[in-house]
Amino acid sequence: MSYLQFNEQDFEEYLFDIDSATFAKKHSNEIVYPSDFEKYNLGFLDMKVAAKGKVYMYCRKGYLKENIMLNHQEDRDCIFLSFLKTDSFSINKKTDVQKKHISNTHSIYFMNKNTCAETDIILKDKNIEDIGVQISIPYYENLVNQYPNLFEASFLRYQRGESFFLSENFTRTTTTHYNILSQIENSHLMGTCSTAYVDAKILELLSNVSSI
Repeated sequence: MSYLQFNEQDFEEYLFDIDSATFAKKHSNEIVYPSDFEKYNLGFLDMKVAAKGKVYMYCRKGYLKENIMLNHQEDRDCIFLSFLKTDSFSINKKTDVQKKHISNTHSIYFMNKNTCAETDIILKDKNIEDIGVQISIPYYENLVNQYPNLFEASFLRYQRGESFFLSENFTRTTTTHYNILSQIENSHLMGTCSTAYVDAKILELLSNVSSI
């Protein structure tokens, strides 16, 4: 199978600095990125990124006319909860192992900038839709300190310098997961309580995903 290959420099409008909370707030905590894929007549791949309390929520949708391999050169450490509504494919740049992740499944990716090796593969003529929640390392470490029995084992593995999916085969996403994601997405309706509400929902979400 052949791929058009791009790296992040080719699609600067598609990128978002997750550490730039001030930038997000200047845009009412939400920004939509029309990507450059349309400019190159490759279809479309749009991402909405919204600040929700102390975390960020991603919603990506698209449809491409060519097979695309989207390389990532990560410059930050973070933890990413990935919920796939459609089939997804990836390749590990170090092992050259390709994986298919089926629709309505999820996993948690512990991303270490020094060892991150995952590349997204987006196949042509297929709908693309997924939801993600990105958590900073200090945020997760705070949860580890509060609930070591739940989160310490995975965090110790991350601290050893690994980048890894908590569940390599991904786990089936249930109605409960989607309900929690919807509640996080609409957390702004809670007004001044929204940050505390999101914190509670993130804990609930992590407690309901594949075993930490």
